[in-house]
Amino acid sequence: KKGYNTPNLTCRIHRNTPDKLWNAIADTLAMGTGLPALYNDDVVCVALEKIGISPKDSHDYCMNGCNQIDILGKSHMGLEDGEVLFTKCLEFTLHNGVDDMTGEKISVETGDPRAFTTYERFERAFMEQLEFVTYNACSSANTYQHQRGVFQPHPLRSCLIEGCLEKGRDYRNGGPLYNHGQILAEGIADTGDSLYAIKKLIYDEKKYTISELLDALKANFEGYEQLHHDFKNCEKFGNDIEEVDNITARALNRFFTVLKRNNTYRGGVFTGGCSTFNRAANYGRRTAALPNGKLKGEPLLADSIAATPGRDTKGPTAQIKSVLKYNHTDACSGFVFQNKFEKKLFTSEKGKASFIALAKAYFQGGGQQYTVTVVSPEDLIDAKENPENHRNLIVRVGGYSDYFINLSEELQSN
Repeated sequence: KKGYNTPNLTCRIHRNTPDKLWNAIADTLAMGTGLPALYNDDVVCVALEKIGISPKDSHDYCMNGCNQIDILGKSHMGLEDGEVLFTKCLEFTLHNGVDDMTGEKISVETGDPRAFTTYERFERAFMEQLEFVTYNACSSANTYQHQRGVFQPHPLRSCLIEGCLEKGRDYRNGGPLYNHGQILAEGIADTGDSLYAIKKLIYDEKKYTISELLDALKANFEGYEQLHHDFKNCEKFGNDIEEVDNITARALNRFFTVLKRNNTYRGGVFTGGCSTFNRAANYGRRTAALPNGKLKGEPLLADSIAATPGRDTKGPTAQIKSVLKYNHTDACSGFVFQNKFEKKLFTSEKGKASFIALAKAYFQGGGQQYTVTVVSPEDLIDAKENPENHRNLIVRVGGYSDYFINLSEELQSN
């Protein structure tokens, strides 16, 4: 039976979602297409109301594109106005504003890390880099918004969005009732893992110096095998380890705070989210060696708000507890949380009931979005070796589903 990866289906749930619908959701996810993606009205609506959208309108939210949030017939929320790669901000911190992939100084100087005597000073420098890059992302987005608003009007679509006719303005030029923007965060967990490793191994335990780490990163860890082992195997986000989770959440919260200080050209404020789609591997290739053990140009990078693939070792409950350290009501774009489960979990009523209980706990704890891929590891391995036998195998990739054999090798490995 042929499987379909489109249309991209979503399902809005809330505290009163009936068990009959939950069971239907589990049965549909068991088909393995990654559909539907689940959205929590109890969190999404609160997030939208925090940026001035009325409660009446917040409950009319819908998906624009794969999973970016809009208000049906009343808004232009930017879809994807830009992205901030957290790992690049960390790279700038380690090299005082220099892109270590190119040797160019393209960010602000925040000081030579060798002079940082405390972890707090290092983290402050990272936050300065993050703020600088985020402000620039907002500025670039506004330049683009202006160009689109003035030179690429869309009169037909504008006639269908409330506010445009009343104001006499195009939907790209401030016409709709709501004109907020959306900047996405990428590489969140990789950055949190790296910051924690620096704190623990350099500043707390003093096992290594910052100079040794910088030399190892420059050498892509060649000749520094023990250091690489220790940093790579340091505790990681996604395992319910409070200090790692808190460091990661602090970085994301600062990002959200800075965004909301910036107005959009269209007449709203910037908000944030996380949705990497198939770009995660490409971002990894453009990032230098990192203190979480990532090698220079290695494609592996976190593909959602969850752990870097393979770094969560304590199970889905621990990963959920880590992800809930974020304040999900600060995210007004798609805030994608991806989990993968083996097919055998969904082959029994007990297994499906366990999944439903887990999903309910996540949403009751304040989770905003949940995307689930149900796969057989054996099928994935065989599909890489014998793709002609698995043309209908579908998996979830960020905000959409795709045929497994169509994905790049890097994405397949994730």
